[in-house]
Amino acid sequence: MAASARGPIGAWLIAALVALAVAFALRESFLGMAFQWRSSSTFSYGFLVLPISLYLLWRERGRLATVPPEPGWPALLCMAPVAGLWLLGTVLDVNVVQHFAAVLLVVLAVWAVLGTPAARVIWFPLAYLLLMVPFGEFLVPTLMRWTADFAVLAVALSGVPVFQDGYVFSLPSGDFEVIKACSGIRFLMATVAAGTVFAWVAYRSWRKRLLFLLACLVVPVLGNLLRAYLVVMLVHLSDGRLAGDHVLYGTLFFAAILLAMFVAGARYADGAPPLPAGRQPVPAGAGAGAALATAGMVWLLALGLAALPGAIRDRAAGAAAQPLPPLPASLAGFGTPGAAATDWKPDLRGAAVESAARYQPVMAADPVDLFVGAFDRAAGSGELTDGRNVPFRERDWRRVGGSDAAGYDDVVLKPSPRSAAAEGSARVVWSWYVVNGEATDSRLGAKLLELKALVGGAQGRQAFVALSTPFEGKPDEARRRLRAFAEAFCAGATLACPGDLRAGPTTPE
Repeated sequence: MAASARGPIGAWLIAALVALAVAFALRESFLGMAFQWRSSSTFSYGFLVLPISLYLLWRERGRLATVPPEPGWPALLCMAPVAGLWLLGTVLDVNVVQHFAAVLLVVLAVWAVLGTPAARVIWFPLAYLLLMVPFGEFLVPTLMRWTADFAVLAVALSGVPVFQDGYVFSLPSGDFEVIKACSGIRFLMATVAAGTVFAWVAYRSWRKRLLFLLACLVVPVLGNLLRAYLVVMLVHLSDGRLAGDHVLYGTLFFAAILLAMFVAGARYADGAPPLPAGRQPVPAGAGAGAALATAGMVWLLALGLAALPGAIRDRAAGAAAQPLPPLPASLAGFGTPGAAATDWKPDLRGAAVESAARYQPVMAADPVDLFVGAFDRAAGSGELTDGRNVPFRERDWRRVGGSDAAGYDDVVLKPSPRSAAAEGSARVVWSWYVVNGEATDSRLGAKLLELKALVGGAQGRQAFVALSTPFEGKPDEARRRLRAFAEAFCAGATLACPGDLRAGPTTPE
């Protein structure tokens, strides 16, 4: 084994160095991933992915030592479209795209230097690096909804009276709220990361591997539903005395069921794969010259790629940013604007300018609040489509409904238990994005409009527009009031509006 481990050490070393060089060239992407690992407990497992991958590579050293290195031309061909994805994700600040592309470029660099035969041996340790990418936040709202609905159903079946209002439900012993930390996303992602390694190492059968991976997806979700129910019942039966320790109890419960899953999986483990027989180790230094030439091409590609985002941004920054117009001083059917509401405003990260005003309808009692947050990329402000930019502050409001709208987001809000808003109050909020004089209701649409501007060398200021009005009872009257305001607001063309709201002003109800 000692002799075989001394196989193509030259190509191995060159592959490791070029992987580090590509990662260094794209260091902003990898530092961004590391920041998310550190700042979010959901993705803290990311720190372990690289050490695990290196260990898995080390396990394959005997088989790899018998494979002669050769240039991996398919990998070089794949690098061009992946580099384009990285450039697109970096320029538009789409983190998941640039992060996946950055890791893929490192994987392709190793493949290019060692060749396709070697890549077939170590494909899993290389592919495992993709789990470095923080991914899965889009599952949180769905998991929260499942958790709340299951807990309420299970509590009701247990004979305890319960009333549900969105993510909040009330028992005789008190109120409970399902927040992001209750969704189980952290345990799900960590289980998938650990279970993937376990399935690869413990099993040789693909059937067993896929079944265990399926368990890694299903067991954490079902376990979290059961955990939420048990925690609620524990707090309820103790009259709230155990409420302060519910996180500890939930964590211990989760650890127990995951341990049981891995212990059960270990009972069906297969033996280690045999080393290839009759194959001689490749002489040390074999293929080093070709590997060095391939590494040079990869390094030049990485250097050129790393310089492109700055050039594109400099070009756009040279264009004059168009300032947003002031909020309208008068609108048909509405009085002179006054101070905006203090109990509602969107939660925006890094807006360059924020403007807000309250408009009182002439024929209605409830006002309409208008909010505009401007973002200027040239001035280094935040990102308009940051996933944390939402039309309400989550600590004060919770979403309890909405409707399918054409061109804008429609949400119905009620105060959260810890909100300063008046108890029993509710709001309807409409919001949309404005990029270079065009409106859209989706983050993807806003990114595409931003890409269109960058390709054209434009640098228009971007905006987040939100309208809100309170209501009692059903939200239909509030929606009619918002439509009347939006049509009057959009008729003046002070800001781009969704096409559905440009029909012209109507009388507010």
